[in-house]
Amino acid sequence: MEKIVIAKILKPQGIKGELKCKPMTDVEIFSGLKEIFIDEKLFTVLSSVYRFGYVYITLKGLNNRNDAENYRNLLICVDKSIFSNDILISDYIDSTIYDEDSNELGIIKNVEQYGSADIFNIKLKNGGSCSVANVNGLVVEFKKNDKKLIINKNIFLSQKIED
Repeated sequence: MEKIVIAKILKPQGIKGELKCKPMTDVEIFSGLKEIFIDEKLFTVLSSVYRFGYVYITLKGLNNRNDAENYRNLLICVDKSIFSNDILISDYIDSTIYDEDSNELGIIKNVEQYGSADIFNIKLKNGGSCSVANVNGLVVEFKKNDKKLIINKNIFLSQKIED
């Protein structure tokens, strides 16, 4: 089973063992969460609430503040398969990029996250490298299982920044 980090535990919240967490993914995932892993230990989620930018989670077995204190600053992970229909940033890494005419352009080596758009860092087929913002219309199609990204060539050429 491959796991993915979804939050960082900041501190205990209150006296009943609730955890205050910083989400590292879309907060919608927390509303239907049944199980999580913390340091390879599986926990059943009793409740999770999103308030003011943080997720507050109550877990079976953490009954008081002292229990919760042991998990301060640790990461919360889930089985990656719960994201099977979603495209994750990690799915783009090492994907081959093609334009609409099936010309291979390069391989995505990293993705940087910014508020307005993610930035693809690309190793170009010709040996150079560039960065391009994943703006609306850039991605024509992503074949997740084949690690194949088809992009709009005109947007790519107008957006790319050579390194």
